[in-house]
This record gives sequence, structure tokens and C-alpha cells, in this order.
Amino acid sequence: MSSAVSLVPSLDVTVHIVFDDFGKAGWIYRVTDNLESSLEAVVDDLLTGQFQNPAQVVAFNTSEGWSRDISEDVAREVVRRVAERGRSLAINSRAFVETYVEQDELLNAEIGSPKMEKRHSLDKVLAVHEAGHAVARYVCANTMGFRPDEAVGYIEIAPPFSRPSLDAKSILAPKPAVFGPVYSRPMMDFLKADAISLDLTAAVGACKANGIDVEMWASARALICMAGPVAEALFTNRSLRECANECQSDLGDATRYCLAAGMTTQEATKVCNGALDWAREVFDDPRNWAAVLALADSLPSGGRINGKQTEKIITGAMRGAAGLKEISQPEHFGSE
Repeated sequence: MSSAVSLVPSLDVTVHIVFDDFGKAGWIYRVTDNLESSLEAVVDDLLTGQFQNPAQVVAFNTSEGWSRDISEDVAREVVRRVAERGRSLAINSRAFVETYVEQDELLNAEIGSPKMEKRHSLDKVLAVHEAGHAVARYVCANTMGFRPDEAVGYIEIAPPFSRPSLDAKSILAPKPAVFGPVYSRPMMDFLKADAISLDLTAAVGACKANGIDVEMWASARALICMAGPVAEALFTNRSLRECANECQSDLGDATRYCLAAGMTTQEATKVCNGALDWAREVFDDPRNWAAVLALADSLPSGGRINGKQTEKIITGAMRGAAGLKEISQPEHFGSE
């Protein structure tokens, strides 16, 4: 990424400045000179999310005596590259681009982008497993205080790795993973406002002391964690407990969240077991199961899809399964 340099160029060059908004710390600028790749570097850095919170791009040439804001031109070029290169736009560049380009235009560029060449196919069982996590995040969105499109940050499909298949053969397949908010919105707002930087247990304890419902948060997190093994079990016709016991990382994470909320080991075990049955009830709804299968089928063999793309796939599948023209925000999970 280009480093910050003097704002006064020593040669007859065009300088491109990207202003990066660091909130209370203020704006800083990143500068590139007029080498052949200068503007290209700015566009590439926006595509890959190298800036914290890009706010404006300015170009100027002191020798020629001109300067101008080229933010809109750059934003439109970024969208063109998104469609051309078959990639999703980095999360921390979205706000900048959507200031100058309609959100639907960006989404269409991302969704319409050609998928990456499939040198290795994505294992369907893994895809269903991660889609289960993502749909559970969507179902829990309102309860956690998020809009549906905020529930999933992105789904990353990592390079191939060796994984035992169901028939005990070793296969080479890319590995998907779902990323999104760890805390609920009230917890995030409190932790951010108080500038608290703590480990999980300390952060949750601080939220609890401030009157925030961390047990609800832990129950929702347990549901999200166990939804992956449950989706895998339903897809492969295996028992829920068998898949849950094999997915030790999911079970471990669910337990960790419950313990961080102040539950005893016995209470955490009860919540995790209940989350298995809860997830089964979620996926017994044909709309939710249709969303899992549609999302699993939509995952590329590499790269990532963002939260807005994910939400669009989920709501589209739910709409089709329900035979409705519109799908409203998901209800609070566990509501009657």
C-alpha cells in the first residue's frame, strides 16, 4: 500500500491523495505519485480494503496549477473493477463507494461478477455447514439488535485443504467460514462508548454489570454456533449429537460464550444442548432450510461474498419457499 509522503511534490507530477477517516483521531492522507500505477494503486487498495475508512480522493498537480475531487470517478472505477475481476468489495471501502454509486449498482456488480475459476470444487457438506451458521445469524439479527444485512459481515472461502470425506477418503476442498459481529448491538455500543478493550470474559462481564442482557446474547451465540452442525446433520441424514460431537470447535465456542456470560459448566451444557434442538426447529421451517441450501449452492470456490450479497440470497430463497412477494425482517428467534 502507498505510504504517506510530503504534500508538496518535487517534480511535475500529479499527486493522488486518499483521505482516511480515523474518527476522533482525525483524517490522515495517503499519497501516490504519478507513476503508471499511481491511480491503479488507489483503486486496488480500495478493492482490497487497505484503508480504515476512506472518505475522499483528491488529485492535484502544483506545476500545472490544478486540483480536483475525483472521489466519484474513483468510486465508479472501483465498481467497474468489481464486476470485471469477479470479486466482492472490501467491507471498509463500501461506505465510500456507496456515497457516489447506488447500492443496487454495486450489489449487481458483485452478484453478476463471474465466479473464480474452480480448480477445486467446494465440498457441499462444508458449504451447508457454514450456510447453517449464516442463516442462524440472519434469524437472530433482530434479537441481537442488527439489521438483517448486518448479521453476516462476509463469508470467506479459503484455499483448499485436506479434509476427511464421509466415506473416510481424503479430499482436497476449499474451506468456507462465516464472519460477523461477536457481540450484540447493545454490547458493541457500550464497549465502544466506554473504550473498553478487554478479553471476551471481561468484556461480557462489563456489559452484564451495565445491565445488558448477556444471557440472551449467549443463547443466541450458542444457537449460531450449533446451527452449523445441525445443518450438516440434516443434510447428511446423521444424528444431531453425532455431528455436534464431531464439530468440537463449534461446541467449544458455544460453551465459551455461555461461560463468559457467567453460567456454570452445567448451565452452559444445558444451553448448548438446547441450542441443538432450537436449531433443528429453525431448519424445520421450509423457508429457513431453503435459505441454507440456496446459500450453500451460491458459495464460490474461492474468495468471499459480503453480508449484503448473503442477505439477498437468503431472502430470495425464503421468498421462493414461502411463495411471497416480500419478506419482512426476521422475527425475534424463539417468539411465538
